[in-house]
Amino acid sequence: ELVKRFPTQRFLQRDLNDAGLSAAVGEGYDCIAAIDVLYHVLDDARFAEVLGELAHSLKPGGLLAVHDIFTHHAPIDHGRYIRWRTLAQYEAALRAAGFEIVYRRPTFLFMVQNSDYTGGAGKALNFMWRFLTYPLIAHLPRAAGAIGNFVDSFACGFLKDGPSMEFMICRKAG
Repeated sequence: ELVKRFPTQRFLQRDLNDAGLSAAVGEGYDCIAAIDVLYHVLDDARFAEVLGELAHSLKPGGLLAVHDIFTHHAPIDHGRYIRWRTLAQYEAALRAAGFEIVYRRPTFLFMVQNSDYTGGAGKALNFMWRFLTYPLIAHLPRAAGAIGNFVDSFACGFLKDGPSMEFMICRKAG
């Protein structure tokens, strides 16, 4: 479908778990977006390699946009398809690949289930998710989306760290 709509553009479908990403896509890019994909690379060594390949594909000063969960306690594995790494693991892997983090902000507070907050805040968010947010999404998805987007956009503007998904911008050294 994309090729039909944009016939002059080049599209590649790649599995990040397969080696050779930078060779397949080339180099010299200004920006690469890894939105909700890096947590599907389960192996930590391969994760570091993927970040290295992404860095290789960027020109010096290029930007990497990442949307993921950066936990503060321990990595979280969900079966055989998701691994949420700690912020410290991300920082170390990004640094090793030649990146510096220049921006990081939460994107969701209420509209995605809490994965990282503990204590009273975590219990309150989990209660709200179970008895308010999730039922609202299930029964009135349009209203939930509109309300949730407004509330999360406003609330996340005040937070440095979030309980779930966050957006990060990294700059390649050079």
